[in-house]
Amino acid sequence: LHELHPTWPTQGRLYLAAIDPKNSARILVRQLGASGSDLLLSEDAGATFAVVLHTNGAMFGFAQSPDGQRVWAGSGDATEGLYRSTDRGRTFAPVAKAPIFCLHDTPSELFTCSNPFTAGGYAIGVSKDDGTTVKPLIEFSNILGPVACDAGAGLACEKSWTAMHATLTTQTTAPAPSAPPSA
Repeated sequence: LHELHPTWPTQGRLYLAAIDPKNSARILVRQLGASGSDLLLSEDAGATFAVVLHTNGAMFGFAQSPDGQRVWAGSGDATEGLYRSTDRGRTFAPVAKAPIFCLHDTPSELFTCSNPFTAGGYAIGVSKDDGTTVKPLIEFSNILGPVACDAGAGLACEKSWTAMHATLTTQTTAPAPSAPPSA
């Protein structure tokens, strides 16, 4: 074990994104700086890093397939959206245009989360085509209310739910709130 002092190509806060499961010398690091975010790749166990992706917005989302072949990075800026690499993070291409706040890869789907308080935002989304398109699964406006209110809470529970629903669906195209389910 030895300490490294790499020269970083950009300045900012560093976040370890992934280590390639097939080659531990390949390391991906997200860096948030004053001019946006960079995804940095090292292929020499951290001795040197190169920028492989730059986004003007904050790069909130990152996911890697279990074999390390596919990598996704997402910007919170919807005009940038989601980027995909099919060569272990060496090069990236833009795919879905959606504000990305988190990413999670499964064998059959890529799950995303977004800012539900912005136009086009959602709570949880899914892509079944490796990020080419993202379909919202859940929006905060879909929440119907508490599972049950205390029998003695009655009207107070309904008023609390109405206020909470308004908070959750602010700036979205939500349907009118429904009363919470009764106990």
